[in-house]
Amino acid sequence: MNPTSSLAQTEDWSTSVRARPSPAGRGWDWDSLSWLAPGVPLRQVICILGAGQDAVAEPIRLLHTRLQKLQEKRPLKSVMISSALPDEGKSFVALNLAAIMSQHPGSRVLLLEADLRWPSYGCTLGLDPVAGLADYCGSGEGLAKFVYRIRGANLCLLPAGGLAGRPMDVLASGRMAQALEEAGQVFDWVLVDSAPLVPVADSAALAQLCDGLLLVVRRNRAMHAAMREALERIEPAKLLGLVLNDFPSLQSSKTYFTKAAEPANQGPISITGYRQSL
Repeated sequence: MNPTSSLAQTEDWSTSVRARPSPAGRGWDWDSLSWLAPGVPLRQVICILGAGQDAVAEPIRLLHTRLQKLQEKRPLKSVMISSALPDEGKSFVALNLAAIMSQHPGSRVLLLEADLRWPSYGCTLGLDPVAGLADYCGSGEGLAKFVYRIRGANLCLLPAGGLAGRPMDVLASGRMAQALEEAGQVFDWVLVDSAPLVPVADSAALAQLCDGLLLVVRRNRAMHAAMREALERIEPAKLLGLVLNDFPSLQSSKTYFTKAAEPANQGPISITGYRQSL
């Protein structure tokens, strides 16, 4: 699955977050957060870490820039990333957008895995099974206990964890609302990777708790009827835009980056584009 990712300039993330005061009543000890070490090379799944991926990365850079502009005009911290159907690339987009955002100087980013039926980040990143969102919602523990820093990626992950019950019950619980509220106080961005909208009702309920929604649409995968149904399940005001995955309109940009970086050995890639809906 290949869509996009990006950003430039890195800095010591741990230093930047510790230098910023914690919100009142939210005394997170960043040094105490557990680390997770990916078992796969991150350059294989995060495009900004791989060579020759500029044509893939630029549309995600553009997406980040547009979200920043929207954030200046309206309250926008928690962004749900979903799709109408499975296999449209939502998790790839969420991971790579989080990686881009986290490299912005001083930015604190949480990737929240809310697709409890088919969690993917453990497999994608090669992570050991750990407690996560479902465990938090079923306990009285603080949120920080279930948030992990990803070694080599400069971002935090709240994984799905071990599900003991119905996903809908977890996502509609008061603890889920508390998690998003606290995360919004601690992080600059909270990207919520949710289940597809059409097969299950999970994401329609979760969208009510988020500030906005990005809908990933994959070429040759999304169907008109499914798209229509997905849009009917969300509030129009919540929709921030569509992420167009693997659409041919942007393929010509590969020539520009290939010439600029020759010699380039680059196989077929998918491109994520962005079209504002507002």
